Amino acid sequence: MPTVVIGLLLYGLFSRMGPLGELGLLYTQSAMIIAQSILIFPIMMNLTLVTVNTADPRLILTLQSLGADKWQQCFQVLKAVRLAVLVAILTGFGRAIGEVGAAMMLGGNIEGLPPLHWKPVKANLNWHWRSA
Repeated sequence: MPTVVIGLLLYGLFSRMGPLGELGLLYTQSAMIIAQSILIFPIMMNLTLVTVNTADPRLILTLQSLGADKWQQCFQVLKAVRLAVLVAILTGFGRAIGEVGAAMMLGGNIEGLPPLHWKPVKANLNWHWRSA
């Protein structure tokens, strides 16, 4: 799903007149975290499910014959495909770090490190345009 669609949906939910407006989440870091989580969840879940479904089917049969319960089977399958699950986590992290659309829509102009970080860059750009 496009990031703008998720951003607009969450903006509507978190705005003052929205269903979750009384929580006061709009223009907060919590809203940005919620948006990023919604964005990366389908990617991570899909990669993990594909990995688990392509695991060796003999592993489940072996675990069942050894008397393992469902939780033990789940743990052993995840242990067998742990590197692919790590790739899914890293892919989700890369998606969250590389995406700014929904974060900008829901975060707005939050005071803190990012504006302070960009002030020297803005000053340098203004100087460059004036000297040209």
